[in-house]
Amino acid sequence: MTGLSIIDQPLPAAAPQRTASAAGAIVIVALLWGAMVPMTHHLANRFDPIFVACLRYLIALPAVWLLLQVLDGGKRMPAGLPWKRIALLGLVGMAGFSILFTVGFQHSDPVTAALIFAGGPLIAALTAKAMYRTKFERGLGVALVFAVGGGAILALGSDKAGGFRFKGGEFCFIAAQICWNWYSMRVQEWLGPFRMSQLRMSFLTTIAGTGWLILIFAAVLSLGLTTGPIEMPDQRSMLYFVIVGVGAGALSIWLWNIAVSRLGLPVAALYGNLTPVCAVGFAWAFGASVTWIQVGGGALIIAGVVQMQLRKLRRSAAG
Repeated sequence: MTGLSIIDQPLPAAAPQRTASAAGAIVIVALLWGAMVPMTHHLANRFDPIFVACLRYLIALPAVWLLLQVLDGGKRMPAGLPWKRIALLGLVGMAGFSILFTVGFQHSDPVTAALIFAGGPLIAALTAKAMYRTKFERGLGVALVFAVGGGAILALGSDKAGGFRFKGGEFCFIAAQICWNWYSMRVQEWLGPFRMSQLRMSFLTTIAGTGWLILIFAAVLSLGLTTGPIEMPDQRSMLYFVIVGVGAGALSIWLWNIAVSRLGLPVAALYGNLTPVCAVGFAWAFGASVTWIQVGGGALIIAGVVQMQLRKLRRSAAG
């Protein structure tokens, strides 16, 4: 089975339940990522970004292991696993993404960063096209216009939006998204043929990513490029570390891999653009003001996702 067939094979005729469950998984991911954005911004501006990335995965790893014992325990690892490829997945997809993502928060304007996140589905579609010459699903173009346009409106509709201000970290966000898209497709291509659960695949790559982050942090520390944490994190920061580690790390990686394996990367990324909608929702719940322009932008994103979901369900049911 080739990587292309694993990633982009059509759903069986009797698989609308799989489509719906994958959509449900990505909605949970969007909620977790929506909560992660302000928390990572808080942490990245108080601690060294590599320390933040490292601690996040040190918290995520035992959480993934616990999930594995509860949901997929008792099974032996398949023989002949490609350990070098697993190490590469951990380096590029986990460590690379996490470091670039956190550094981006330190050196970016919030509005400009939000606009780059809004273009995530387009970056994912182009990455899939470049790697596998993936054909865009029918209706994906319309959904991308809704999702990317709605995300841009959502960002620019903020009361604090004062225009575009590039600070350099925006390029880190673009690179981080490319790293994550590469991981999302390669993990299905390289580990999919071993017929492991998505949870087990997530566990193996999280081990590799955590190991790389520890090595990178130790190297940076030994070279004197960082002093590490100067003081113990306060209670608020520790709570944020736990949430981004367990929720936005352990749970979201597993659920994201499920969604990509069933929907393909471009469609999963489209659903993932619900993240800014969730982020605005969290901000509103905690007392921040939300403009009607932002509500309209969120409605556009949701409309794009809903029309794509209905189209996929109809196609799956028709066989």
